[in-house]
Amino acid sequence: MTEKLLDKVLGCIIGAAIGDAVGGPVEFKSPEFALSLLDGKEWVEDMVPYKGCRAHPLGVWVDDAPSGTGTDDTRLNHIFIECVIKNKGHVNPYLLALEYIYQYQNLEKVYPEKYWNLAESFLRNPYMRSCAFLGINDPKIYRGLPLYVVRNPPGFPSLIGLISLQSAGLLYPNDPEKAYKKAYELSLIMDIGFAHDATALLAATVSAAMGEIKDVDKLIETAIKTNPFGFKNRRIIGSLPEYDFIGACHRIPTLLKFFEIADNSRNERELMLRLARECECLHPFDPLDCVGIALTVIRYHKGDPVRSILTAANHRRVDENGRLIRFRDVDCIAGVAGAIVGAINGLSSFPKEWV
Repeated sequence: MTEKLLDKVLGCIIGAAIGDAVGGPVEFKSPEFALSLLDGKEWVEDMVPYKGCRAHPLGVWVDDAPSGTGTDDTRLNHIFIECVIKNKGHVNPYLLALEYIYQYQNLEKVYPEKYWNLAESFLRNPYMRSCAFLGINDPKIYRGLPLYVVRNPPGFPSLIGLISLQSAGLLYPNDPEKAYKKAYELSLIMDIGFAHDATALLAATVSAAMGEIKDVDKLIETAIKTNPFGFKNRRIIGSLPEYDFIGACHRIPTLLKFFEIADNSRNERELMLRLARECECLHPFDPLDCVGIALTVIRYHKGDPVRSILTAANHRRVDENGRLIRFRDVDCIAGVAGAIVGAINGLSSFPKEWV
């Protein structure tokens, strides 16, 4: 592996962890909390500590964690990387499911004793979904649910693939189609619906970034056009017909609309306020809200690693006057942005104190 390629590999992996750590302290936080954490401001401008955050299985595992601490996003990506290393690069959903099961059943070998309870709760859902994927029935976990329900749970597409497979595109550098197919395959364990396509799009973008394309717009366009299965009306990208579906939602946001907003915004704050209004009807765990915002801020900043991550970490809900109601799931969004800009620019492009 060349030094340049290694820099990009490390940039993708560490960049995702940096984005997670930048967004983690403010995800879903209120204006009052933001003002106290960000020195009287409502905009994230640096990596900050987790002031007032208690240990949680899907968050940080220590109270008041210091700057740079990762959440479940970083832990899930780490599990994927461990699986790839154990299997010498030959990874598939069956091997990944077995890795989740191994980690859940061997907490004492994987995690320090003081984190066993948190790790058990953190891994319960991946374990349950992995057992269902492999046809293994664990009545203590399923509590009467039939396997077909666990395999195909009701609900909305979530972010699980986007946060657990951030590094999947590294398996096929400069081959977006193979990266897309592999990420789509791996996402079958836990993703639902168009979340498969969103996860695959992320992998295709990372793969393209590992190549020689220097123009960020062209790189993103290459990833978006990667569609080896020939999907029609791809939810994460396409322009579905407008229709009223509930309440204030009179449209379905698309990535193309996000890009249009970026191209017509005069500064970062205008960009994020307009995106906030466009995303108003999206569930906070909608894959479009995650990978769509990440790609949009990267496009806006032409791949700048610092500004892309910080802008992603400022995604929010606002009232009719543009005032902050609450930050959105910004550790996931900034983590995805970090993985992509890290693959574009390499580890050496990030501030040393962040790394």
